[in-house]
Amino acid sequence: MTRHSAANRGGPLGDTPTPVAWRKSSRSCQGNCVEVSTMSPLVLVRDSKDPDGPALRISRTAWRTFLNGMAGTTGGPVVAR
Repeated sequence: MTRHSAANRGGPLGDTPTPVAWRKSSRSCQGNCVEVSTMSPLVLVRDSKDPDGPALRISRTAWRTFLNGMAGTTGGPVVAR
């Protein structure tokens, strides 16, 4: 994982401007949530309250592993896009 400042303006390697579409969880509430953007081959994750702040860059493999682990703790499926 890599911290990526202002990920909504940076390209996959943070060197070229590329628009990024962010999704917020449908289960988020009260503004305490994260947003996710899938940029092949990376997944970006940021705090929705700080859209211009840093974001984590995670490989798709690591993201799927995380989601599968969450599915095991919640007792339900978690969908990776």
